[in-house]
Amino acid sequence: MDGAAQLEVFVSKPVDTTFTREDNVAPESRATPVWSTAGEANVALSPTSISVRFVPQDAAAFAKRPAGPARIRSLDGSWEAVKGYGGLPQTAGEVLFDGSLLLYRRVTAPVAVTRIVLAGAAWSADVQVAGDDVVVHALVRDVANHHDKRMAIVTGRNLTHSEISDFARALGFVNGVETAVVCVERYDAAGTLLETEHRRWTPRVGWSPHSPFTGVAVETQARAFAMLAGALRAGDEGAFPLRRVVDLIVCSYNVRDIHMSAQMLALAIVTAAAHGDDLGLSPDDRARYERVRAELLERGYFHDPGYETGRPQRDIKFLRDIADAIVLRSCGFSGAYYSAENVTTLELAGKS
Repeated sequence: MDGAAQLEVFVSKPVDTTFTREDNVAPESRATPVWSTAGEANVALSPTSISVRFVPQDAAAFAKRPAGPARIRSLDGSWEAVKGYGGLPQTAGEVLFDGSLLLYRRVTAPVAVTRIVLAGAAWSADVQVAGDDVVVHALVRDVANHHDKRMAIVTGRNLTHSEISDFARALGFVNGVETAVVCVERYDAAGTLLETEHRRWTPRVGWSPHSPFTGVAVETQARAFAMLAGALRAGDEGAFPLRRVVDLIVCSYNVRDIHMSAQMLALAIVTAAAHGDDLGLSPDDRARYERVRAELLERGYFHDPGYETGRPQRDIKFLRDIADAIVLRSCGFSGAYYSAENVTTLELAGKS
């Protein structure tokens, strides 16, 4: 279509809705709105966005709307669009609302199975996460670019939003690229689809994958995913903030500038060290790490010798190997993994 994103018309004609401002805009929230106004809305869904055009019954309503989290909900309860912030007036008397999540309810019944569709990677395995059976399944074939890859996670539980985030977090780490959740489906015990969440957070799947399982068997990658997802589910309220360390590493995938990616990795390592991880470095590697850490976090970026020498490119791989090993050891993983600096597969021993 001449480069334009193809739109799926989700609601083809205006339907009766309410635009609300709430203190809590979480999808599961049923908080009393602090402000609301009635109107009509229609919805267009694309691969990267959720757009809701809302026309209020009272043309002057938006002059009184407080800023903050917002939601547009159909009066029949079949769908709602959520945005943390947004919905600025586009023309007098209407709003073009940029939704982050679009929830469509077909049937109200107990949820027995959750299926998550993610963008950024594609592989298949059957694993157990904290005792639960989990199916990981590739949804595409013969796709080279990670931006077009899709995969699914299926488990026999009604996953909470925080549990979905932890699955995506664990997958992002083992894939070496942020695997963004694009859709969540919930089914009953008979396999009837109850509701669908279309998610369109800021689409970020990273400039290029940096998986610690490049060239490693999928079975090993799947084992690491299951161990990390299980460790994340157990929580990081204890001495070691695993969730924070993984988040910093995954953030490094989304930064194209090498010094900013390296700063994220250095901060992940500093966070781990501040909470008791000894990093497992030799004296020479410890001295090298301290030099690079000071360069990035105290001086702000890579200095001489510069990029034309390849030195920063080697040092960011050095940091990535340290950060990856911290996470893998923390969840008890041992076995083959990919060393970015050595450009080869090595064996990682678990925590002694």
